[in-house]
Amino acid sequence: MRRRRAAGPPSASNRTAALINLFPNPAALLRIMVCVKRRRRKKLQRHLLDAAGCGTSQRVAALLRAGADPNQPDRYGTTPLYRASVQNMATNVRVLAAAGADPNHESGAGDEGLPLCGAACWGHDAAVRELLTAGADPHLREDGGHGRTAIEWAEAGDHHKTLALMTEPARH
Repeated sequence: MRRRRAAGPPSASNRTAALINLFPNPAALLRIMVCVKRRRRKKLQRHLLDAAGCGTSQRVAALLRAGADPNQPDRYGTTPLYRASVQNMATNVRVLAAAGADPNHESGAGDEGLPLCGAACWGHDAAVRELLTAGADPHLREDGGHGRTAIEWAEAGDHHKTLALMTEPARH
């Protein structure tokens, strides 16, 4: 007597065929698939933002490989690079920058700003170093060009080492 092989998970083509049988209208099926993809992207972005501020660089890299966008802000406007910068997560800053995160892009809607300014105002030297390596401009003003520069934030906070990082002759 031959044993029947246990049925595994349905293949992708079988799942697609089942969906087509459930939704004979292709437009309805397409709308559902787009909605599912949109929810997945939002979830990935939420996880990336969390990992950028308090997770490992391996987790950040895994989320980026899964399709998270290093420049996409959350619903409040916070970008992953800004979150990593203000938390002094230098390795996460490096991973995000390598994935294409723009170090000169403002984050938030007024209470945040440029990643370099956020790191400089707290004296986070490791994050500042990574941001400068990624091309962050220490002379760029936040708040649409009307706020402080990263250099001014470092001066205001008495972060002399941070200030020296940004004003080295090689930086000009």
